[in-house]
Amino acid sequence: MNETVTVIADTSTGLPALSSVNTAINTDTRFQTPKNAAEIVGRIYQNYRQTPKLSVYKKIDSTLRGNIGAELDALLQFDDFDVVCLTTASPDLGRTVIDGTCIVDGIPVSETELGKDPFHPVVCSSIAEVIESQSRFKVGNLLLKHLESSESALQELTRLLEKKTRIVVVDGTERRHLQLAIRAFRKTNQKVLFAGAAGLFNSMFDSRKKPALNPENVGRNRNALVILGSLMPRSRRQLEVLDQTLKMDLLLLSEDAMERNHEGEIGRVLMKLQRSLETCQVTSLTTRPSASTTKVTPEIMSRSIGSLVSMALTSGNVDLIVLVGGDTALGVLKSVGINTLQLAYEVLPGVAMSSGTLPNGRPLTIVTKSGSFGDDDVLIRILEGVRFEFSV
Repeated sequence: MNETVTVIADTSTGLPALSSVNTAINTDTRFQTPKNAAEIVGRIYQNYRQTPKLSVYKKIDSTLRGNIGAELDALLQFDDFDVVCLTTASPDLGRTVIDGTCIVDGIPVSETELGKDPFHPVVCSSIAEVIESQSRFKVGNLLLKHLESSESALQELTRLLEKKTRIVVVDGTERRHLQLAIRAFRKTNQKVLFAGAAGLFNSMFDSRKKPALNPENVGRNRNALVILGSLMPRSRRQLEVLDQTLKMDLLLLSEDAMERNHEGEIGRVLMKLQRSLETCQVTSLTTRPSASTTKVTPEIMSRSIGSLVSMALTSGNVDLIVLVGGDTALGVLKSVGINTLQLAYEVLPGVAMSSGTLPNGRPLTIVTKSGSFGDDDVLIRILEGVRFEFSV
C-alpha cells in the first residue's frame, strides 16, 4: 500500500468526494445512541457505496467501546455484505481474543481500567454478548482450535454459515490466526465485510513502510505541543514519565473551570500556553481533576481543550501536536479547522503520524495515540521518532 491515505476527521460539515484510493472516515459515533450511530454509519456508506471498485473495512475500537453491533447492522442492511468477519485482536499491540473474550495485555477488558471508566465503562468482555445486545443478526465464534489450519478454519466457517450466522467473531493471539481466518472467509462464496481493530487490517495488507529519512531534517528542532485529555490512568503515567524526562512546561486546565466555563481561569491558562509555545521546545497541556465528585464529560473536555488550542495556534509557534485520546483528537481537530489528514506512517505500532493544514494554510504535523495504549515511555519515544527522524 504505497498510495496516499486520507483521513476524513470531521463529517459534520458534509461528506467530501473521495480524493484518495485509501480513505478512512471518522464517523464520531462512539458516544451516540445505538440508533443514531446506525443512522450515521448507514448514511455515510450510502453516500459512497456506488464508488467504482469500492472496498470497505469497518474499523472498530479494540476495547469494545462504541456501538459496534448497531453499526454492523447498518451495513448489513445493504445487500453488499453477506457475513461479517469481526475481531478486536491486534496481537502486536497486546490485544488478543481467546474463546471470544476481548483481552487487553492479558486481562479481560472489563477487568482493566476501561471497566472503571466513569462515563463509558466496558462492562462485558465477551465480544458476542456485546454484539448481540445491539444486533438483530446471529453471532458465532471461530475459536483458536478452529484456526490450527486453513482446512479446519474453512470447515468451521462453512458450518457457521450453514446455520445462517451473519457475524463471526474470530479468535487471535498471533497474526497467523488472523491470516488463516481471512483466507478462510475469502474461500467462501460470500460477500464479506471485514471489521476489526488495526490487527485484522494489517493482516490483510502489507504494512506501510516508513519513508526514507531526509538528512536535512534529522535533529531538526521543533516546537511540540502534547495534549492529553484521556482519563485513563495509563495516559497519566505516560505524561508523568515525559515530564520527569524532558525539560518542558506542564500546563493544567482545571476540570472545574471547564464545567463552569470560567473565562478568567481559562484565559490565564491560555496566556501561559502562548508564552510557553514561544519559549519552550516541548509544552504539555492536560487537565487537573475536579475537586468534587462531579466529572467533566469527555465531550465537554475535548471541546474546551480544542477551543484553547485553537486560540493558542494563532501564535504560529507549533510544528507538531501529539494528541492523546480519540475524543481529544477529534475535539482539537474540529476546533482548529482541520477536517482531513494525510497519513504518513506509524511512528510506533498503533501510533499514527499525519499532516494537516490549518485554515490559514500553515501545515501541521499531527500524531494521534489512543489513551489506553502504550508503555510508560511511549510519549518520549513518539517525540524522538517524529522530531528527530522525519518531518512532513
